[in-house]
Amino acid sequence: RQEEAPQSYYRINGLNSIYLSIRAEETANQLELAKRVRAEMEYIRTLLPPGYEIHTSYDATEFIQDELNKIYVRTGLTVLLMFVLLITREIKYLLLIIISLSINLSIAVILYYLSGLEMQLYSLAGVTISLSLVIDNTIVMTEHIRNRHNRKAILSILAATLTTIGALVIIFFLDEKIRLNLQDFAAVVIINLGVSLLIALFLVPALIDKMNLEWKKSGKKNISGEETEYTWKIRIRKRTNRILKRFPVYYNRYYQCQIDFLCGWKKLACFILLLAFGIPVFLLPEKIEYDTKDKKKVYT
Repeated sequence: RQEEAPQSYYRINGLNSIYLSIRAEETANQLELAKRVRAEMEYIRTLLPPGYEIHTSYDATEFIQDELNKIYVRTGLTVLLMFVLLITREIKYLLLIIISLSINLSIAVILYYLSGLEMQLYSLAGVTISLSLVIDNTIVMTEHIRNRHNRKAILSILAATLTTIGALVIIFFLDEKIRLNLQDFAAVVIINLGVSLLIALFLVPALIDKMNLEWKKSGKKNISGEETEYTWKIRIRKRTNRILKRFPVYYNRYYQCQIDFLCGWKKLACFILLLAFGIPVFLLPEKIEYDTKDKKKVYT
């Protein structure tokens, strides 16, 4: 068959060149496809005659890989639960959170697959953000069971979680261009939070019971008259209440001083507020010319 006549010409460094654009399908893994394309191009490079070269002008997967690396780092920092060990000093407590988080993610991944969600940058960002919320639900439920010996904290967790889910549902009613980018992000966060409710209600109490995590008991005075943890808690609470009662006094004094300063320096205060809102200098004309024909100034 006769070769088709070229429709356009590309020249790089004064040499004729062929520009090849490769695009992935929507369902394809772009990173894996990019590796296969690079391998194929390297093989083709070995077959080219002398004087021919292959150069990559743009690779979109480099940006995707950089963003994925950032997400991996943020996710690692989120699940770094050493602060729990430092605060509680209990290995069992740390294991409880790790087990709960692992099961939560495992169930969530199954729901991702059943829902047909695509794992892309927005989806992975949703996983990273929701991890902190999932851990919070587990910690709140664990602390409530250990202190109050019941599961009534689930109502507070449910209210907070439904508030977040309700805010994310708005994404599904946005304009199509915005919704297509954010709907996977919202779906991932909603699934993770929904699963975390079930984990907090059923799994966390069972783990506390099976792992024999000690319940925090209310302290009382010993027979010897020594002060227990309960006594120290009362003292700390009284001191905290005293600070809270004096806080309005300090705040009113500060507020009064601020009002006196603003009243004494009104012009300076107005100037600072004007600078805070910003001056639209960009709207000023670059130059002012005088039109001799119409005898008027022209702002350009």
